[in-house]
Amino acid sequence: MVNSPNLWEEVEKWKSRLSLKYNKTILYAPSFEQEGKEEDFIQALHTMEVNLLIKHADWNDNLPQAATFKQCIADMRKLHEGNYENLYYIETKENIFPLIALSDLIVSDDSSVMTEALLFHVPSISVSEWRNYTLPYHYVFQCSKAELRQYAEDILKDKGKEKDIQKWSSEIFSNVGKTTSLFMDLVEYYTQNGEKREFLQYRLEPTYEPVALWN
Repeated sequence: MVNSPNLWEEVEKWKSRLSLKYNKTILYAPSFEQEGKEEDFIQALHTMEVNLLIKHADWNDNLPQAATFKQCIADMRKLHEGNYENLYYIETKENIFPLIALSDLIVSDDSSVMTEALLFHVPSISVSEWRNYTLPYHYVFQCSKAELRQYAEDILKDKGKEKDIQKWSSEIFSNVGKTTSLFMDLVEYYTQNGEKREFLQYRLEPTYEPVALWN
């Protein structure tokens, strides 16, 4: 994906389509829009000389609370769209990966987009008031709403060096570029007595396993 020419063509299309005002871009991409998160984001950052992209999740109507989240998304857009010259709304159905790739920073609650951003060496901030638990991601900056502006400024000025984003990217996505060959080695090993065994080192073992009740 990261090395796909199609992806980077999409990135260039987005840049052209949006006509971004500034050189730096911050992407707001939460799991859930509720309780004015988008308002918090905009009020904290809209006076910075950065582009602010808003990309919400594309909720399936059959999922619980989908209607509630969709209404919150619509309400926030109605409140903010057109009021800030550096604010850009992205439709929920759009592919988020080109948008991550063109961004310099992600702001979210607890979304997996903060892990996916590592593919592009893009740092992320999680705002503590937007979630109900401690985030177990060591590669994500975590701050309060009151601290969001300062964290964003520092990271964009390359002061947030205590998080080695490239190191975390290499550890979590260590198989980028060789997944297909490893998968084919696995298939050949188990179906045709293949000799290549490198894929075995990536085998995942569960932390907990089911046991018989009376053992």
